[in-house]
Amino acid sequence: MYVGRGRTAAGWAEGHRAAGIGDNRSVRRPGPVLLYTAARVGLFLATLVVLYVAGMRQFLLLLVAVLVSGILSYVLLGRLRDQMSSSVVEHGQAFRGRLRSRTTAEDEADDARRAALGEQPPTDPGEPA
Repeated sequence: MYVGRGRTAAGWAEGHRAAGIGDNRSVRRPGPVLLYTAARVGLFLATLVVLYVAGMRQFLLLLVAVLVSGILSYVLLGRLRDQMSSSVVEHGQAFRGRLRSRTTAEDEADDARRAALGEQPPTDPGEPA
């Protein structure tokens, strides 16, 4: 038991808890894209090992392992694939929303600056003059 500088082991542990050390509530789980990718790689490696033990070698081994693991992942990893695709769609929509709001804010700031300087807003090159 460590006792130094007037601190006991219980005090040391309490200090770490107060600092959030050892608290795994803030640890993020791996995202659906990482989980799906890891499952695909694992399935490929497992297929590769099984086919190698079965006697396949060289290029044919890789070709058959890719085909078999692809079919197996389509059948076995459907739920993970759906989670991954919905995660990608959500991130894309959120990115487009942030981009749209930033563009609107920039346009409003530019319009306010032009109004303060008495400038005319630029015309759209697609509109007839």
